[in-house]
Amino acid sequence: MDDKGKFLFMDGGNSDHPTRVWSWVSVVLVFIQYSIITISLWRDWRLRTQFYWLWYEPPTFPFFWFALYSTLIILVIIYTLALTKAIRKCEIRVYEQGIEVYGLKWWHFWPKLHYFELNYSDIVAVKKVRFGVLHIRSTKGRYRLTIQDPEYCVKKILSNMAPLDK
Repeated sequence: MDDKGKFLFMDGGNSDHPTRVWSWVSVVLVFIQYSIITISLWRDWRLRTQFYWLWYEPPTFPFFWFALYSTLIILVIIYTLALTKAIRKCEIRVYEQGIEVYGLKWWHFWPKLHYFELNYSDIVAVKKVRFGVLHIRSTKGRYRLTIQDPEYCVKKILSNMAPLDK
């Protein structure tokens, strides 16, 4: 797509996008759950050490569960950081001849930013999904991006596609 034509519209996922906010809310909830589980394991261990004669051997601190929960909370935080960084960098530019997009591409379960350009003749379908996610299906593949105003973006793309279909 060498000649893109006149620039019409640009939108992106900025720092206050609802998907980013909800992902951090989920991290806080996982952290609260982790704290409750850790406190309950610690209290159980303290109770067992006070009544050690009830078991065959002295109880040890449940290090395996503590390490497992700590690893899980760290992985959730790292994944959320990667997801929110990718959402913040999502962007679509609508031109007269096509679109230019930085969208999300999933590498296994890891979010990755993917750049692509499409002419309107390559686009098969464009639709808005919940939480500001825009799906673009084309002859080259399926793409997904998170932006602020997907309804307006869909209208702009479809209005520019219409003259090509006639």
